[in-house]
Amino acid sequence: MDELEDLHHHVIQKHFATFQDYTLNEWVSAAIKDGNLPIRAAEDLLGSDAIKIERLLRMHRQIGLPIDDYVILNGTQFYHGAPVLVNYFALHQNSLFSIRAIPIQSTLKHSRIHGITKEECFEFVHNLPNGRDAYRLYLSDYFIPEFSGITIITKKGLYAEMIRGRHMLLTQQALGASDIITGKLMFPYYRMVYSSSDTTERVVLWRAIKYLILETTNGLISPLSLPVFLKGYFEFVFHSAKGYRFIDFNDNPLLAQLPVPEFWPEILP
Repeated sequence: MDELEDLHHHVIQKHFATFQDYTLNEWVSAAIKDGNLPIRAAEDLLGSDAIKIERLLRMHRQIGLPIDDYVILNGTQFYHGAPVLVNYFALHQNSLFSIRAIPIQSTLKHSRIHGITKEECFEFVHNLPNGRDAYRLYLSDYFIPEFSGITIITKKGLYAEMIRGRHMLLTQQALGASDIITGKLMFPYYRMVYSSSDTTERVVLWRAIKYLILETTNGLISPLSLPVFLKGYFEFVFHSAKGYRFIDFNDNPLLAQLPVPEFWPEILP
């Protein structure tokens, strides 16, 4: 049993089984409850939806990380059909959409909805409380993924979990542990260990992880050409017609300060 597998086995027995029991939000919430993380620090760590999207946009610009193709407008631009919005809807005539309304003032609550029509997007904007211009709107096309996953990468290793279906099935305890595909890799060995023998599942998970490789010496994954991975917490979805979309990314140094769960300190910076 390798080091990551041994650590994960220990956690199953003592703390929790999978990311279903400890998503990033729950991890941070437990640290707050135990008095190990101030609320202000937690807010900085998790950030708002707008901050998450900005992190993803930054990684898209820097390394080409595949993310949702967002249209970002204020409420008035959206409601009156700005040209960029008209063009976007024309390119996605048969699509459903996700829309997030992020308040400009932090005292207001954000709203979001997924899987709605173009007409329902306008209805959503029309019904926003506090007026349309109190929000910045993030629109993207919506699809039901074939696979969804979570990955954490540190200077000591990589751990990933993936399931078939919607991301919420992984994070909201809707599946049993036997339905979850795991992948583990301890540095500097670069030998990926999977819980699944299914070739499709292995390929889908590995191709998601490959997006997080910043560089290699000769394009090969071996001890003679060690890849450099982007460190952090990642969430992704995959659809054969849509490709990969990373839907969350967090590289905040505060991640290294969280005391739970037990196996994270072994691979955190």
